[in-house]
Amino acid sequence: MIGSLSTKNEAVTLRALSLEDAGAYYRSVSENRDHLRKYSKGVIERYHSIDAVIEAIVEPNVEGQQQLGIWDQERLVGSVGITPHKSHLGKIAEIGYWVDSGHLRQGFATLATQALAEYAQTKHQAVIAYVAEDNLCSRAVLQKSGFVFRDHVSAKEGAFDLFRYTGDPSE
Repeated sequence: MIGSLSTKNEAVTLRALSLEDAGAYYRSVSENRDHLRKYSKGVIERYHSIDAVIEAIVEPNVEGQQQLGIWDQERLVGSVGITPHKSHLGKIAEIGYWVDSGHLRQGFATLATQALAEYAQTKHQAVIAYVAEDNLCSRAVLQKSGFVFRDHVSAKEGAFDLFRYTGDPSE
C-alpha cells in the first residue's frame, strides 16, 4: 500500500485517503458533480455518499486498488488512483485521476500522474490509462506524464484511447 508520494513540486503531495479524509473527499466530489459528469461519471456513482467514500477507503472494489488525494499543501484538489489487473501483458496497473474544477490547468493532474506512474512502474510490468477520445485535456496530461497512445478501444460506455506509460514525455 502506498502511504504518500512526493511530486516534482514540493508543495504538492499524494496521500492515501484515510477515514479522516472521507469528509473532504466527499465534499470535493459533491461540489464537482457537474464538472465530473462528462468524463468521470464513475467517480460520482461510486462516491455518491459519505458512507460510500468510507466503504471505498476501507474495502476497495479490487484487491490492491487505492485512491490517493492530490494535496496542495493541506488542501485536497483532486484524486489519483491505481487499480491492478492481470492481462496478457502480465501484472498491469491502470491509473485514473480527476482534479476539481477550481484547480484545472495548474499542473496538478500531471504532477500526480507522473508520480504515481513512476511508482507503479516499479511494481508492475505495464502502467496504462484510458481516456475518452474527445478529452483533449486528459490526453495532454498523459502525454506530458510520459504515456504514449497505443490503441483505440470501443466499449458500451463509449470510445476510449489506451495509453501506456513509457516514462519518456518526448516519445
